[in-house]
Amino acid sequence: KRINRGHGIVSVCLATCLGLFFSLVYLQLRNKKLSLMFLWPAALIFPALFLFHSPVYKIVFPKSFRVASPKFKANTNIVMAIFDEFPLTSLLDENQQVDPDLYPNFAALARCATWYRNATTVSEGTLNSLPAILDGLLPRPNLRLLPEAKDHPRTLFRLLGESYSFHVVENNTRLCPQEFCGSGAKTPFMKRLQGLLSDVTILYSYILLPSDLTAGLPNISHSWKDFARDSKKVVQRTDWRRFEELTDWEDRPQVFKEFINSIQPSSKPTLHFIHTLLPHAPWEYLPSGRKYTLDMAVRGTVGTNDRGMDPHLWKDDRWAVIQGYQRHLLQVGFVDRLLGDLMEHLRKVGLFDSSLIVITADHGTSFRPNESRRRPSPTNYPDIVTIPLFIKLPDQQKGIVDDRNVETIDILPTLADILKIDFPWKTDGRSVVNPSLPEKPEKILITEKNERLVFPRLIEKKYDTVKQKLDLLGGTPDELFKIGAHRELIGHTAGKFAGSEDIRTQYEVDNPSFLSNVDFAAPIVLTHITGRILRSQQNPFRPLNLAIAVNGMIRAVTETYTVGNEERFSAVLSDSAFQPGHNKLDIFLASNSNGMAVLRMIHKSSVLEYRWGDLILFRAKDGNAQSYQAEGWGRAEQNYTWTDGKRARVVLPVSTPDSPVNLQMRLSGFLVPGKVESQRVRVVVNHQLMAEWVIQTPGLQERSLLIPRELLASSGEAIIVFETPQAVSPAILGTGDDLRELGIALAWLRLTPQHESHTHGTTQN
Repeated sequence: KRINRGHGIVSVCLATCLGLFFSLVYLQLRNKKLSLMFLWPAALIFPALFLFHSPVYKIVFPKSFRVASPKFKANTNIVMAIFDEFPLTSLLDENQQVDPDLYPNFAALARCATWYRNATTVSEGTLNSLPAILDGLLPRPNLRLLPEAKDHPRTLFRLLGESYSFHVVENNTRLCPQEFCGSGAKTPFMKRLQGLLSDVTILYSYILLPSDLTAGLPNISHSWKDFARDSKKVVQRTDWRRFEELTDWEDRPQVFKEFINSIQPSSKPTLHFIHTLLPHAPWEYLPSGRKYTLDMAVRGTVGTNDRGMDPHLWKDDRWAVIQGYQRHLLQVGFVDRLLGDLMEHLRKVGLFDSSLIVITADHGTSFRPNESRRRPSPTNYPDIVTIPLFIKLPDQQKGIVDDRNVETIDILPTLADILKIDFPWKTDGRSVVNPSLPEKPEKILITEKNERLVFPRLIEKKYDTVKQKLDLLGGTPDELFKIGAHRELIGHTAGKFAGSEDIRTQYEVDNPSFLSNVDFAAPIVLTHITGRILRSQQNPFRPLNLAIAVNGMIRAVTETYTVGNEERFSAVLSDSAFQPGHNKLDIFLASNSNGMAVLRMIHKSSVLEYRWGDLILFRAKDGNAQSYQAEGWGRAEQNYTWTDGKRARVVLPVSTPDSPVNLQMRLSGFLVPGKVESQRVRVVVNHQLMAEWVIQTPGLQERSLLIPRELLASSGEAIIVFETPQAVSPAILGTGDDLRELGIALAWLRLTPQHESHTHGTTQN
């Protein structure tokens, strides 16, 4: 999709010339040719080490084994859901119970199941902790075991293999054997080797080629192998969502909902199993299930770096940690809703009472400044090791709270005991329903670095985390949106606290077009309000306390923070704070005066007001188009922004012109030789069709049209709509895995009154 590939072609030509030069030098050094001939096998050392001395060996030369499944009479359906990055402390209230106000469905499950309140994981990472749940063995990171059935042959799946049907949804593991959860055919050696060579070739191409020549390569970020698979065959399956599930975290709720709906009674007992990446970050869902943000980053952590630092380490930014905790708990609220949907469906199909139900998580997460979200320490370990574990026995009606020492490695032998299976293998765990077994004196966690950490039998310190959570975030659904200084302002009209205006400070809000037309049926209802503050530099920096009002009512308070040279703010509002259609947003500076809160209005920056003749740049680095973009735009790229869908809109606040206005733009169509030969573009200005173009030649090109003065005279804005009825996704065409519907790429546009047009020279590329 990149248009300008000149830089990469020059680099390749230069490399080719250098290669020819050194080849000529080689031909001239006749007396050295013999030694070079004997040295060439050294080039095979790296491929040999790669193939035979790394985990790749297990893929090319898999072990041939078959573990026998025990035979027993099965008559109990099993429903097992494993959530991800889910600490028990998120569920608890001040009484050390599941909070019934925030999480009514988990509370309802606790009233009819056995809740192991002292349950803990045995590893902080999914790829070690999930196999431990299913095979009952402590992780062994030193063995470099892959999270697949070949390296974990004795699991719950194998235990039930001869007696159960399987309905399994795994995410980043493949622990269910192929004969139960997929094709049982073994891939031939040459086919495996061919796939490996294909993957290595693609990886090396990414390393060797300039970035602008890798656009046509398969995407390597969506899978662990088989990068060159034919995406066209995948997307032509009857269910489009299946393709997205393999590649896109945005479909996490849909995966779970489809799992729920596919649970149906059957003549043979069935294991219904799912591991879902919820409530794992990114935090993007409100308890209602609505997606509320465009920002997938975890603000306040170190992030990916080349300094060897833990990317999950929280920085010394208390407000970022609090906001991260808030967003996590909101997403836990959505998980509670999904659990309620699962329980309701099981009751509807008559499987709830008679089934063995297991609800748990692989590991937790922590929210403490200067501590890691994921790596355990002497202070944050209660947040990471404690996890929810609920087991509802068939026909169990009364809830039980059990505080015995239970670890996730105990789940498999416990299920075998409940099902009365003569357990055939040795495990590190033990059944918790066998009263003859003594309680374990300690807890063990094996880190991904193969460290063995030992904790006390009872993790009482988790209740300190609960107290901290309640102090910061409260314990009711409304209180989750009432965090920060001056939280007493939330729910009141802004005029009640009005003070003098602050004329020295301005603000810009990101994506203002979403607020201009809120649609509750849209995929995203943007209640995550972000933007920047414009004021004179403060040294040292002191954050401002802000209040955010929607339609005159204070809905959130927040603090400013710095990113580079910018002072920014963010806040998550409840979706109930907005109304369909237009919403008025105001930002106030909040302070104290004689013990009373005072609000001073911050003016919206005049940067948003379009001046005739200004260029609007749609590029990533120094572009200014985002403030004017409404629906239908993709992310900004190096030189342009693609439309995404068959309709894209730009909204420009303008003054009344004195003459007709010339609209100029530089754009390109999405063209694919042999598949998409043209793009039709309709340009509509203030609801009137102004032009219809057909783009048939590749590359950026300039187009213009004349807008009558009368069309802009009374509206106060220019609404420019680009309709691209032939927009299509590269994934549909089989030319890539980009799911966006691409129509045109816009580099810039400009509106100039006709009498001023002659004053403008050559425009920017």
